[in-house]
Amino acid sequence: MSASTTTSNLRRPLAWRIAQLTRSQALVLLSLILLFAGWLRLHNFDAVAEGNTYYTAATVAMTQSWHNFFFAAAEPGGSVTIDKPALGLWIQAIFGKLFGVSGTVVVLPQVLAGLATIGLLYWIVARRWGRSAGLLAAAIQAISPISIAVERTNNLDALLIVTLVGAMALFLVATERTSTKYLLLAGAVVGLGFNIKMLQAFLPLPAFYAMYFFAAKTGWWRKIWQLGLTTLVLLTVSFSWAIAVDLVPASERPYIGSSDTNSVVNLILGYNGVERLTGREGQGMGGAGAPTDDRQRSNATDGNAQMPAIPNGNAQTPPNGMTDAGMRGQFGGGGPGMDSGESGLLRMFSSPMNTNIGWLLGAALLAVVGLATYYIKQSRWPDADVWAWAGWLITAFVVLSFAGFSHGYYSATIAPAIAGTLAIGITVWRRSTSKIVGLWLIGLVAAALVVQVIAAQPSVSGWLIPAIAIGLALVAIGLAFRTSWRVAATAVGIAAILLIPSEWAYKTSAMEQMNSTLPSAAAPTANANGFATGFGSNRNRSDSSSTSALATYLQERTSDTYYMLAVPSSMMGSSLVIETGRPVLMMGGFSGSDPVVDADDIAQLVADGKLRYIMTGGMGGGSRGGSSTVQTWIQQNCRVVTDAPSSQVGFDLPNGQMPTANQNSQAAPTNGNAGGAQFAQNNSSLYRCGE
Repeated sequence: MSASTTTSNLRRPLAWRIAQLTRSQALVLLSLILLFAGWLRLHNFDAVAEGNTYYTAATVAMTQSWHNFFFAAAEPGGSVTIDKPALGLWIQAIFGKLFGVSGTVVVLPQVLAGLATIGLLYWIVARRWGRSAGLLAAAIQAISPISIAVERTNNLDALLIVTLVGAMALFLVATERTSTKYLLLAGAVVGLGFNIKMLQAFLPLPAFYAMYFFAAKTGWWRKIWQLGLTTLVLLTVSFSWAIAVDLVPASERPYIGSSDTNSVVNLILGYNGVERLTGREGQGMGGAGAPTDDRQRSNATDGNAQMPAIPNGNAQTPPNGMTDAGMRGQFGGGGPGMDSGESGLLRMFSSPMNTNIGWLLGAALLAVVGLATYYIKQSRWPDADVWAWAGWLITAFVVLSFAGFSHGYYSATIAPAIAGTLAIGITVWRRSTSKIVGLWLIGLVAAALVVQVIAAQPSVSGWLIPAIAIGLALVAIGLAFRTSWRVAATAVGIAAILLIPSEWAYKTSAMEQMNSTLPSAAAPTANANGFATGFGSNRNRSDSSSTSALATYLQERTSDTYYMLAVPSSMMGSSLVIETGRPVLMMGGFSGSDPVVDADDIAQLVADGKLRYIMTGGMGGGSRGGSSTVQTWIQQNCRVVTDAPSSQVGFDLPNGQMPTANQNSQAAPTNGNAGGAQFAQNNSSLYRCGE
């Protein structure tokens, strides 16, 4: 470029120069975006605490033996597995083995995955639509509030998302080159995603296949057999670990947590499959409303039996504004999920989902309509990546809007598609000379701002609304009077729609009471009702001194036993595993409904001297799978402990009272949590069995 050309370019408006970035300039800006994104994810990192203790306890277990590592055992005794496949947990366990298990260490892989997702987004979008478009996509992903919330926990979604974005990159290259090799590799990568979060990995798969089928420049029959071969590779990789585990005799491996038949394949198709779409009928938190079917159980008398946990749990009454009926809908019985609202077309734009993902979702959906109009007018098929981003967006939006059982943080899966679709749509409009397109951009910005202001009220900063209004006016003026001002007007419009999400990104990273089990973006007000902002927000706030006191008490009295303690569910045991590194028998799996052990197993463990202390009541401990017979055996053969220290084994109590372990020491009710709806203030009892 000559000196005169450079001088001429420098006289251009700033927005024009940004749109014509050199490679080095783009890399500098991308680095700044990544630094800002990293700061948002690492800021106030003390709030991470121990992370999701269900997974953190599993990491402790998996670092202790190859057996626990391979099966993704939920506790060191290796009696029950986590209710997810092993790959994502293997990554966390490797970090834990290298650096020691802590909240910071187990969350770090998700932070790195989030930053990698941003980099991949830039690369995918920039290679076809220009560096400014790639930077816009990266910036949108960087400030996505729900992405920040998810990546600040050790939930597995961030690892899944980076895998899917990587798979899209491979599908895109395969489409451009009509390459069977890249297509098979892409299918294998989706299979790896399946081994992180099972069927959730298939969410964008129809869009990826559509991209290749409609955009690859080769014969239709060749596309069909290529995609068929890709499917074979994908399914082989997807089910490899599941089949390997199911081929191991049940007596030689842990019980498969949350499955109906002690099978990973059943877990894939049931609890993590059909039940997510249709609703988890009867799958409460282990109360009397839970089914009583006897499911096949593994041989737990070899010193194994446990269950997943909800972080630092402490029994609590339902949060303000949460009725018993609401809790039943949240925990089971076909309800909509704990923190995702009622299913339907407006779920993503209604509380509580609007503050998670609604900020730019409407604009992205409008962008899909605009892109469709553009390509129809051009009388040609959409570009390859448009098929993928728009298809991913629409498929995920429909599935998550109407799924019978869904969590709010699942919406993080849509964030990359929002970023890619919106960046491409704005770029197409910026390049157009049509005034109709200009009006379309004004409508998009206005619609996005209306959704954002509604979602953020009443806690949006006062200066933002007038600033955005001025920006929108400038956009309208620029687009209405001067086509040459299109770049500048577009830049102002982009800034306007990113302001409120950026503030919300900071609010999310600055939350002091972070929910690592059900992560969510910051709530609009400090008094917001609902599971995610009320009940759930306290799940990681257990009194560490109380937990340590109970751990010390048990450690001193169980040095000669295999299990330090048996509890109804991981919700009551994971924190103790993290504290001590000892096996804690979780008799009912994650929620108390898994038949990990029955009364005969408990009797044998006690007779063999492998178990001495059992805690009953509290969270979990329902009647499913023989737990009622376990309760009866405990009451008839064990005695209540009266000298144990105060112990929090459920959820923090709203009034700060900490009941002792032997409070309500009479028989713990077996139906106190019917359908997971009612929570006593800690109806837990500590028993000593045997000599």
